[in-house]
Amino acid sequence: MPSYYDWNTALIEHVTHGAPLGSTVYLEVSEDTLERVGVQRWGVPGDGGTWAGDFLAAVQESAVRAGRVDVSWMHGGDPQGWPLGVAFLGAMVLAASQMQTDVAAAVHERNYFRRLGGVLGVGVGSQGRPPGLPVGEEEPLWAAWVRFLRARGFDSTARGARGRSGSFVTRSVSRWCRRPSGRG
Repeated sequence: MPSYYDWNTALIEHVTHGAPLGSTVYLEVSEDTLERVGVQRWGVPGDGGTWAGDFLAAVQESAVRAGRVDVSWMHGGDPQGWPLGVAFLGAMVLAASQMQTDVAAAVHERNYFRRLGGVLGVGVGSQGRPPGLPVGEEEPLWAAWVRFLRARGFDSTARGARGRSGSFVTRSVSRWCRRPSGRG
């Protein structure tokens, strides 16, 4: 099973490889994307599993401790200087992509965090967010991703608004729903 680090690298390479300098990079992660990335990188999954399931297991194994989300270790970079939080951000985008297929779920932070808690295997806590993921905890991960892309001559759809809780979440959901198909 590929590790969290393997998936992190695979997603970064998937969305940036071949993208022209100056272009906008979409961190589009759906079950179809994960299957495509997995097959291209590692071949057909064994044991009748899916690459999406493998991705979720890798993220859960690395980002969840004792039923609580822990992304504190993702605030740095790997030995190549690549941000460590991209696979976790991919799980966040996957939760948003699943909302799009659920006609009954309005695109709202409460519904989004319920879906994210399910993706991470932890549910939601009393604050309406996955346990261990306080308001704003994910924003440094998004900021690191944006800095990484800009340093390499790309633009990103991830935008934050100073002082607004959930600003990256709101933008992630809306950007995913409006992304151009075919890339990512």
